[in-house]
Amino acid sequence: MTENTNLNTQPAGPLRFKRLRLRIVILGVLVVIAFAGSSAYDAWRSYNNTLTATHREITNVATALAEQTAWTFEGIDLMLLDTARWYQNVRLEMAPERLDEVLANRTAGVRQIRFVTITDARGIQQHHSRASLPSHLDVSDRAYFIAQRDRTVTGLFVSEPIISRSEGRAGIVLSRRLEDETGAFVGVVTALVDLEDLERCYAAVTLGKGSAIHLLRDGGQLLVRDPPSPDALGKTLPQLIAAPSAALFLNPIDGKREFISAARTRDTPFVVAVTREESVALHSWRDEAFRLAARTAVVTFLGLIAIGALWRALSAPPTWGIFKQPPPTQPDADGVETVTVTAQLVPVVTVDSIMDFSYRNEYEISDFFIQDGAFASYNKVANPFENSVRLIRTGSLSDRAEFLSQLDALLPSLLLYQIITPERTYANVNPYRLEVLRRGAAGAAHGCCTASCRGAAVPCAAAAVVFGSAGERDRGAWG
Repeated sequence: MTENTNLNTQPAGPLRFKRLRLRIVILGVLVVIAFAGSSAYDAWRSYNNTLTATHREITNVATALAEQTAWTFEGIDLMLLDTARWYQNVRLEMAPERLDEVLANRTAGVRQIRFVTITDARGIQQHHSRASLPSHLDVSDRAYFIAQRDRTVTGLFVSEPIISRSEGRAGIVLSRRLEDETGAFVGVVTALVDLEDLERCYAAVTLGKGSAIHLLRDGGQLLVRDPPSPDALGKTLPQLIAAPSAALFLNPIDGKREFISAARTRDTPFVVAVTREESVALHSWRDEAFRLAARTAVVTFLGLIAIGALWRALSAPPTWGIFKQPPPTQPDADGVETVTVTAQLVPVVTVDSIMDFSYRNEYEISDFFIQDGAFASYNKVANPFENSVRLIRTGSLSDRAEFLSQLDALLPSLLLYQIITPERTYANVNPYRLEVLRRGAAGAAHGCCTASCRGAAVPCAAAAVVFGSAGERDRGAWG
């Protein structure tokens, strides 16, 4: 019988096989590590992109709203300045009722203004842009009146948030000084900016869930917030102004970690801050990172399973070759025969592969006449089986020389050997013929040495053929 003659399908020699196994495992581990590293890099890059997009969006919104707020207050200031000049020219010539009507017309196009009033030098409100407001209210104790009267401010004065006495609504008062022809103080002209109107203006900007817009004075006092937070209005929150742009901070209003970007309004004492909750800003990234981590974990797990399976498969390769014969069994004190077992098989010839294997076994039947029917065992006698193994050895010149020396040492030896194949072990074999083949196609000019070794079984008391898998023999092999 002839075994597989395809050199590519034969197992490599022990040393080369061990190196191949180690290289495959190392390569597999490196591939798994590279894949995990690539996934981690993708997650890190996605995180940075998310932070950049969040920073860009809230910064752009804060800057745009700050500029819009500055334009709003600039328009109100221009209206107050023009009203002050107009009033200086007509205050003595126009009837009081007519003055109220003109004020109403002048403020009709500025919807952020709740109403405009003109107050005399004593602090008594004389004229209103709304006829429904009560007349002659005393506001001489208000900061916006005192600042203009005492000249503690030049030009426009912006008050702290107050509750108007005429309507009881929260607002900010902008005031300018009124003077006569000689420069003497004759009163103030004021405009009330309703905070609810500002809140509605900011509510028109859709930032999505978890985002908020804040209008603060430059000292940190919260004036407006969308979405509304009534308990926080009027409180001083310097954290919202002092936080670096696009930084994470703990918002004192809701106690959540949020990204923030703040922008100062031009020529006014206000700051617009836009915040977004960290959980909302990173929600899409966390979903993507979770999917990436799950995919990486599954691929890594399957890769490790494949590496482990490959390692186990390569750890117990089919065993081929000529090996030392196990020591004979020795009876113990109870008469039970035992055998000494060592760690691994010890080959007597180091080869790269097995090219051919043949096994020949025959029985001889007597050629003289015998009685009809069955015949006795001595009429059919088993002859010793024969094996032939063709061995391949490549490598350096010294490797091939060592290979031939090992074969030469087998022929004169009287020791018994075993020839192991994946399916069977042929024991009690002694070599008696050696042929070295060096042909051009087989390696005469290519550094490849081929040798054919033939042996025959030496009859012993023990069985000469042992059945069993190579893996089972490896776990209890002889040295």
